[in-house]
This record gives sequence, C-alpha cells and structure tokens, in this order.
Amino acid sequence: MKKSIKAIAAASAALAMAFSCVPVTYAAEDVPAVQTEAEPEAKKTGVTFEESDPVEVPYKGNICLIADDGTVYYEGADTDARCVYYFSLDENGNMDKSYKCSGYTNDKGEYIGIMNSRLKQCGEYFYLIYSEAYGFSMRETVIIKLDSELNEVAKYRAPKTHNLDTNGEKIVYMKPGNRTIYSTDMDGKNKQVLYTLGQDNELNELGTLNFIVVQGDYVGFQGLSGDSLSPKNEKYYCGIIDLKTGEVTLKEQRSVQQLYESNGKIIWYSSESRDMRDSYRIDVPEGEDPNTYCVEYTKKYTEYFKDGEFYVLDDGEYSVIKTQSQREFFGMTIDDDGNVITYIADGKGNTVFKIYRDNKLLDTYTVSVKGFSRFVANNGVITFCYSGRGPQPGDWVSFDPNMSYEEYEEFMASMPKIEYTMKSATINYSVNE
Repeated sequence: MKKSIKAIAAASAALAMAFSCVPVTYAAEDVPAVQTEAEPEAKKTGVTFEESDPVEVPYKGNICLIADDGTVYYEGADTDARCVYYFSLDENGNMDKSYKCSGYTNDKGEYIGIMNSRLKQCGEYFYLIYSEAYGFSMRETVIIKLDSELNEVAKYRAPKTHNLDTNGEKIVYMKPGNRTIYSTDMDGKNKQVLYTLGQDNELNELGTLNFIVVQGDYVGFQGLSGDSLSPKNEKYYCGIIDLKTGEVTLKEQRSVQQLYESNGKIIWYSSESRDMRDSYRIDVPEGEDPNTYCVEYTKKYTEYFKDGEFYVLDDGEYSVIKTQSQREFFGMTIDDDGNVITYIADGKGNTVFKIYRDNKLLDTYTVSVKGFSRFVANNGVITFCYSGRGPQPGDWVSFDPNMSYEEYEEFMASMPKIEYTMKSATINYSVNE
C-alpha cells in the first residue's frame, strides 16, 4: 500500500446535506447506522488509544473533512438565517476559521437557496461546491475557491447536475441521463468529452454511469452494464480516467456502489449483497400473500458476501481492500501510514472503530454514544461527531410532493423543532510496530 496524503474530503458523496430550499425529511445526524451485527473479538496487536473529552459543535455542525495539516473542518446550518457555515474549531471548541454561504433573492423576487453543499481540499486551496435552487428546482452549480483561512478567492458557475467535481484545475461532470463524462476549465472553456457509453465492449449503450470524483490527475466513476431486466447478469465496474493521457480503465468487481474521496484517495465500496435473480419480475402464485412471497423470493436469490470490499485509487495505483464484515461498506479511510480505519455498529448501541493493515485486523476501539454520525481519521487521530440522542418519534416526517414550495415551508414551520446538541470527540491512536 502506497503511503501518501494529498487533498482530502469527507464522504459526502453518499450523504448530501440540503439547506434552505429543499425538503428536510429527517435529521441526518440521528439516523441509526445501518450496520448492526455482533462483532467477533479482534486479536489485539498493540494499538494504543486515548480518547479526549467531547466539545460542542456550533450550528449543530458535523464533520466534513480533515485537511492536509490535520485541521478538522465542520459544516453546520443556521436554518432561520438560511445559511451554511464551514468552519474549524480551536482547542476550546470555539469557531476559528470560517466561511458563511447564504442564499439570495434575485431580480425576479425569487429566493435562491443552497442544496447539496460540500467542501473539499485541492492542494493549498479549498473548494465549496453546491447547487443553487428555487424551491425544489435545481439551478446552476456553484464552485467557490477558498484560501487556507477560508477567505473567498474566486467563484465559478458550472452546469446543472448532481454529478460534478473538481480538482481545482478542471471541472468534470455528467449531464442528467449519465451517458457522457465531460471536462472543462474552471471558467467553463475548453469542453472535452472524457468518456461515452458504448465506446467499449464492457459498458455498452445499455449501461449506466454514476457518480463523479476527481482527485489529482484522475477521475473515478461507477459503471454498470448487463441486461437491465436480469440483475443476475449485471456487471459492476470501477471506472478510472487519466486526465493527462485520456486513458480509461474499467475494473470489474463484485458489486461496486458509490464512491467518495478521503485522504487523497478515490474509494469505491461494495454493498453487503448482490441480487442473483434471473428477472426483476416476480410472479406470485395464486393464494400466496404477495408481501410475504416477494420477501422470501428475494432472500432466496440474494447472495450475501462474507467480507467487505473497498476499491482504492491512490495516485494511479489501484488496490482492493478487504474488511472483516460485509457491513463495513461505507466511510472507510486510509491514513498516512497505510492503516485502514472503518466503523460499524455492534448491535448493542455502540460504535466500533476498526484498524486494519495489509487486510488484517489489528485492533478495535468501542465508543458508547447515541446518534453517532461521521468520522475522519489521519495522522494518528480519529475525530467523530454524535448528537447524543437516539431516533425518536417525529424524526421522520413526510409531505405531499404536489404541494407548492410556499405550502412546504408552512408545513415545515409547523413541525416541532428537534432540540439536540452535536458534539465532537477525538481518539488518538498509535500502532506499535
């Protein structure tokens, strides 16, 4: 495993934060982790842990990334002021460096809000990427370049799409429909086609492309091919584009899901199972309860993996990392010493951090907190956030999708506010050689 650390970002690809102008149907911080299984004891190999006292995070903030210099950055929202904050904390838990991103009212009297915001680092600069939206309608994508003190340096506008990323020099994106991957300069000029469905045998015209991550000179995406009516025949790929040469590489794996970037690496993850049915169609026998029959039928043709897999691109070097459990399928990171850090719920209300090296489990560390949310790790430090409360009635709400945005705002204003305080704690770890 190559040991390197470059620009980094949180796993935000998987969980988008939306503020001001889009439906908020639940508090993301309070959703219980999907991993819930009893964990076998790890063989202790001499990892030393030391946990710090927690600090309160302003604006119910959540971790978003850890910078090259070790600074941890958070994202939080002031829903009343309709703005998003990105900030670091000093040793006393007070906001240090910060950037405030707000919506605005245009010349038509429309309030343009912010959705799907995320922060990433590219070299010495940070880039805040978000979509503008009016009500539920997405407008342009905005990229704001920030210096090391989170001062705004430049502002760029990019196409309207959910699949877009930048390395600070190029903007790479897929248009709705996800058939072609493009790149442009930061100012939108010099548009080029990087990859199109149908240009090779692996991903034919019936395939799909999903998600975009750009890290350094490489673009990562997920590809899916096969008979769209037969899940058994579907094939999953980690797609890699070399921005310098234009070369496209497809790595077929068992079940490639979303991808994200962490500590300078592009990381794809596998799901815990794969659908092995011959057809998506299920014919329910006469007299059978449809719900029960479909559940049992799906279980019968579901292949559950015995371990977890992550696929990692580190400065052009591709590798497969295995974890002890197939339920460790999101949020893994690799620190600057090549240690792999994951987390999982133990089924008893605890969160277990795991440290691997060379696909071998070295040790575990358990924290007993409610509302565990996210973590970042590097340089011998794990920092995580939690809400201090478990799921409660009222966390999940629904609304009529046909209502106007004004009706939606009135509906949300009538909902009782959920009171909680986000906290951040740090675990120092040291692997004894």
